[in-house]
Amino acid sequence: MAPNRLHAKLWPVSCGLLFLLSILTGCGGIQPIPEIEMSAEAGRLFSRLTLMNAEVTSIKGIGKLYLRSGPAPGSFRFAWAAVPPDRVRIEIMDPTGRPAGTLARDGTWTYLRNLQDGRLFRRRFLDRQIRKWLGVPVETDDLIALVSGRVPLRKHDAVQVIGVAAREGPMLVLRLGQTIVERIQMTPDGHSVTRVEIFSTSGTPAFHIDFAEGMGTDAGRLPSWLEIVSSRGESIRIEFLRYRKNIPLDPGMFTLDAARRATTGGDASPRYSASHVTVSIAPFYRTPLSGTGYESNTFLGQVQRILPVPLRR
Repeated sequence: MAPNRLHAKLWPVSCGLLFLLSILTGCGGIQPIPEIEMSAEAGRLFSRLTLMNAEVTSIKGIGKLYLRSGPAPGSFRFAWAAVPPDRVRIEIMDPTGRPAGTLARDGTWTYLRNLQDGRLFRRRFLDRQIRKWLGVPVETDDLIALVSGRVPLRKHDAVQVIGVAAREGPMLVLRLGQTIVERIQMTPDGHSVTRVEIFSTSGTPAFHIDFAEGMGTDAGRLPSWLEIVSSRGESIRIEFLRYRKNIPLDPGMFTLDAARRATTGGDASPRYSASHVTVSIAPFYRTPLSGTGYESNTFLGQVQRILPVPLRR
């Protein structure tokens, strides 16, 4: 084939590719990765924070939750498993030791299940319902980070370090545009975090998180407790009693089977059918009563197998 004829055949293809590329670039299909503005000192501290957040890749354990606000204040035992940044399962037990509810996310869907009446909600996001239940404006991503020994990080495009009193340590300020979205108070040596302050999209304080001994004092170690306090003074406290980290976890545990299936679509309030089995739990030991089959077949039973010491009140 003559060169001129080959060029004539390829010319429309080349023009088409260039036209498509220009459309993608102009419409945002191809975007450069934005750079985060930060000084050398801010970069050093933020890199340490990033490494700390990467130390736990999976975790499973048992703890205690104290709700001091919301519709159902009280104290509750809970078992949890998480694979950050987007998978979690938290089983709440009532004061008698019986399973009361489940919060789960499988990376795509978020689930809330009330075991007392069997209702199961599945949505892309259930942050509004979770905030209403807990009484503090946290998001599911925040809970996943906190139960995984991580510091929640809001979307930002600039990091600034503020030097405060030597005994308090440096503070990292995260900004998105001109708005402060988060402040992170670190220990004087910069190796752990003592407080995180989260701001709303308008830049007003939303809530802060206080850590007992400082998050990240030892590699992958959770603090013995943390407290989340809203700007209005509502608070919850989470205690981590026992846990194991960086262990294999079955991805299926983060998806709740539709034992009760919604019969409506969209965002309407779902209707449910079918019944569920109530499992009896000994009130003073967080282990199932004999003869239920609960030990080997349920999420709480799996947690018990990795934590051999019986739990007491």
